[in-house]
Amino acid sequence: MTLLAMQDQIMPALGRVRSILYEVQVQTEQTAIEHERMAAWHTKRGEQAAARMERRAAAVQQQRLADLDAAFGALQKAISTALGLDS
Repeated sequence: MTLLAMQDQIMPALGRVRSILYEVQVQTEQTAIEHERMAAWHTKRGEQAAARMERRAAAVQQQRLADLDAAFGALQKAISTALGLDS
């Protein structure tokens, strides 16, 4: 398979992955925000244990976002390197 043929296959696939990643990122961000809101609500009501649990859940979502960003960055770099696009 030629380099051009590989690019013709890989680039659309990467575009689809990027689109899916964006959707996952948006959903994860919304979930993190909701956990932060719930933490504030529990704090306001004096429910410190529940607030801590919600803050931990928000932190997990934030870590997932960071992991997704890192994984996708590595994937893009690997593909670019393999196709010689980073020269």
